[in-house]
Amino acid sequence: MSVTVLEGKSLELQFQQFKEYAKDITEWSRSQYNEIVDKAAAPLEAAMDEHGIPREQGLARNAIAHALAAALVSYDQGFVAAHALAIGKEIAQTIVNDNDLQDFKKDMYNNWIGSTIAGYAIANNLTREEIKEKVFQAYYSGELIVGLRDPRIDHFFSIKSNLSKFADDLYNKIDGSLSHCFPSGTLISLGHNRHSLIEDLAVGHTVLAYDDLSVRAKKITRIFRGITTEWLILSCGLTVTPGHRFINEYGTFERIEDIVGRAGQIVREDGSLEYVTARRIEYSHETRHLYEEAEEYISVSSSGNALQSQFRRGWRTYNFEVEDLHTYIAGGVRVHNDSLQDYLDLSVMMKNESYVAAAYGAMMDRGWGVHAFASAAWADASFMSQDFAGHLNDMVGAYKDAVNAKDFKTAEAIREGLENLRATGIEPSLAEHQRGLAENLNSASRDAYPGRIAGSENALKGTDKALGEMRGYTGDGTNPSVAGPAAPTGDPMADSAPHSGGEGGLSLNARTTDSESTAPVITVNGSTTLAELPDGTKFVETTGPGKESAAVMKGDDVLALSSTIKLADGTKREEVYTAIPGGGFQSGVTVYSSEGDVLSYTMSVNRLVVSEYRRSNDKSQTWHLYADGGFCGKMFLSMRREVVGFGSMTLTERCRG
Repeated sequence: MSVTVLEGKSLELQFQQFKEYAKDITEWSRSQYNEIVDKAAAPLEAAMDEHGIPREQGLARNAIAHALAAALVSYDQGFVAAHALAIGKEIAQTIVNDNDLQDFKKDMYNNWIGSTIAGYAIANNLTREEIKEKVFQAYYSGELIVGLRDPRIDHFFSIKSNLSKFADDLYNKIDGSLSHCFPSGTLISLGHNRHSLIEDLAVGHTVLAYDDLSVRAKKITRIFRGITTEWLILSCGLTVTPGHRFINEYGTFERIEDIVGRAGQIVREDGSLEYVTARRIEYSHETRHLYEEAEEYISVSSSGNALQSQFRRGWRTYNFEVEDLHTYIAGGVRVHNDSLQDYLDLSVMMKNESYVAAAYGAMMDRGWGVHAFASAAWADASFMSQDFAGHLNDMVGAYKDAVNAKDFKTAEAIREGLENLRATGIEPSLAEHQRGLAENLNSASRDAYPGRIAGSENALKGTDKALGEMRGYTGDGTNPSVAGPAAPTGDPMADSAPHSGGEGGLSLNARTTDSESTAPVITVNGSTTLAELPDGTKFVETTGPGKESAAVMKGDDVLALSSTIKLADGTKREEVYTAIPGGGFQSGVTVYSSEGDVLSYTMSVNRLVVSEYRRSNDKSQTWHLYADGGFCGKMFLSMRREVVGFGSMTLTERCRG
């Protein structure tokens, strides 16, 4: 079956197609579910046995859930595949927990209908009452099943109450999130020293967006306008509504009032850091003239059945959604954009044919292995943020599994997913868990994943200079080979790991796995292990008494080298060298205590020290940054992942020149 949502057509026509879809999924029998499980579970459990992964019921459930989600990652469906990940998790949980299949179908379908109504409501600026009218229309025409778990309670009053709550929830999600905006007159960076007033922007316009280490042009996909009765006037020159998220000094997105409350820092367009304070103003007769005004009628529900109209007046707000990166630069400061996903918090928001192709076809046709559930372990947390802490634990476990299985491509993908997940903004109540997560993740990396931790994926790209020699076995049991001088290359790490992107998600516009297996070929010869990926990237690890060495190579290019030595006092010293695009290298020297804590870390670029971290006996911590001019802030951002989780510390910037 293939049903296409009619872009630009009436909502009623779309409902008719959704109605057909509802009938189809209702007929999707339990036997078909069991067939999917049979195809997925047997090879998955065999892989778990092979790698010594326990098969207790709880772990087996999680593993199957991750495996199903991984199948969706492997299927090239572009943007909608990201949303399909949550479906894979939910399908798996339905199967292994033997939940009511009909309830699952109801929830999935109602989320879909809710997404459509909400999208229509935003595009047409519907009031609460108008949204409620659409919800009732959807139900009485047979297109919505709202919260009726038991047909015995299917009577008028329960229906009306449930429908009203459904509509109110939609309106509140839209209305609450639309308030995270800026006033008219805010300058938005377009690139090449050009700017536009936020109120002049339109869908299709291009603005500057950013990811971890670069700034690039991206198109606007949606425009949002709302009303607010309060502003925060920031010391950096911006005015913003409470709740808007800014990138902070740790590289994660955080509500601006929380940054101000803890005397934190925001990030300027050039990557430099700036402390920020704020003062709050509220809409009143005395302040109304300060910003553009707006007014509207709204319908407020005082109970499940009662509606009353109210007139709302305040200041006009503006925001927009940016494709892929969901970020932009306002008033010279890096901020998070709003998106329809933020407003709705709905995991099922995709086209019918994409569901059938990705969720069903991929599960049935794709291969399985230990890398399957690991490669998707981060994805469910991106969409099931309500159970954030629990899913983070799953992801760390999957990361360790991938490392132990020498599946470095998968491990890198999970690590990127974890970091992107942090960038979505973690609630303050989870801050302690975040620190524990970072410590566990860094510990896993140090113990079993040398050679990749010191540099990001971008830092592991080609160089026209040899970094030295690393002896490793070719994998055929013959004489060891020596990596000679590196030839100039474009991107020796291209497609070696799924790229991260978006809002805590994976960029799925390119295929992350093709029809052939992406698992590395592992060869062990004595104390040396060679892992070779299909793209030709090789990971060589050699262990000896008190010493471990590793290298990352592609062809004749030496991309990274590492050496770890255990000293007589029980501490460990690790040196890691990674290639820099265009020539030169970055090095990191880390000293660990016998318990695995980081005692010191020194980072250098072409032998020039740019960062030093020290932990004293009294557990106080200092971090010095050395760079030229405004590069201090940029270097701090590129280094933040190595120190998240170490708690509070003293930070100083020492810029040369």
